Amino acid sequence: MNNLKSDLSIEAVKKFLEDSLKNYSLKYDKDEKIPMEFISSISERGYLGLNIGKKYGGLEADEISIGLINKEFAKYSPSVRSIFTVQGMISKIITAWGNDEQRNKWLPLLARGSCIGGFALAEEESGSDSQAIESVAIKCKGGYLLSGKKVWVTMGQIANIFIVFCKYNGLPGALIVERNRKIKVQKVSNLSGLRSTMVAELYFDNTFVPEENLIASWGVGLNQVAFSALEYGRYTVAWGCVGIAEQSIYLACKYANDRIQFHRKIKDNQLIKKMISEMITEYKASYALCMEAGKSRGEKLPESIVETWIAKYHASKMVNKVVPKAAQILGASSCIGNNLIEMFFRDIRMFEIIEGTSQMHELFIADWYL
Repeated sequence: MNNLKSDLSIEAVKKFLEDSLKNYSLKYDKDEKIPMEFISSISERGYLGLNIGKKYGGLEADEISIGLINKEFAKYSPSVRSIFTVQGMISKIITAWGNDEQRNKWLPLLARGSCIGGFALAEEESGSDSQAIESVAIKCKGGYLLSGKKVWVTMGQIANIFIVFCKYNGLPGALIVERNRKIKVQKVSNLSGLRSTMVAELYFDNTFVPEENLIASWGVGLNQVAFSALEYGRYTVAWGCVGIAEQSIYLACKYANDRIQFHRKIKDNQLIKKMISEMITEYKASYALCMEAGKSRGEKLPESIVETWIAKYHASKMVNKVVPKAAQILGASSCIGNNLIEMFFRDIRMFEIIEGTSQMHELFIADWYL
């Protein structure tokens, strides 16, 4: 892409984050939003086009680079990192399932951040059971009239386009829906974690969608289109969990080296060492699983699907062990709202729920091998 600021090197990413996010992530969490100025700075570096082909202005990054960049962002703000999941899912859908006209229109806009995407699948009565979606499209002249309600739409407060899953004559499908005044966007506040992901609920009441905005065809919306996007989401979430754990271990070790109790550093206590060794071991295992998933995804191996599920399953459980141990080591100082561990402690519960619950992962992984 024609952007001299683009640099996929991890050192460049780290420097960018040190300069622009490290000192602001807690404020974003408190304010429950990511400033558009910061999103623009991400866009300028091409990071919103990580998985978009170069012919459309994207970076066309390899799977390992995508994972490592997600990891680095998560070390300071799991919420900010979430924008890569959503933007990548929308880009993945249009790349894999869109036609030439849709790819040529939307991918350049997504790559340079002129468009922010929203993934609208979940409904109040349709969580893990995506087949139960009730949003419907009715045929009309030149397109469809869309009606229904969508929940838990990450970045929905600022998204310009949504991939909305619905049914037409009983067949599931996906529509590209441009934001307009006919769509009611309701901000969701006071989340327990990931507070600056700008989650919204969407209300459609006979919203017109042009015929050309249908993705693929009716009947392939869930098992093919949604599944491929969620697979990408699981991969990035897994790496995000690894980033949170890595930062938590660093902060815990730093504190253990500095904190003195009973005339000696607490790092010399055997139970502190036990917690740190458990944290590191769990983290290393998840890191290895994410690398394996990235490698198999890069080679487009059939088993990359289950490798991604395994990585997300283990990483989401791992981070829910590592962060509480880090909080235990930091003691009372981890309980006030001005440090990363406190924010992480609220965020981590989400990762065993989003992109498929841990229980759904257990079923899928077992079924793959049975």
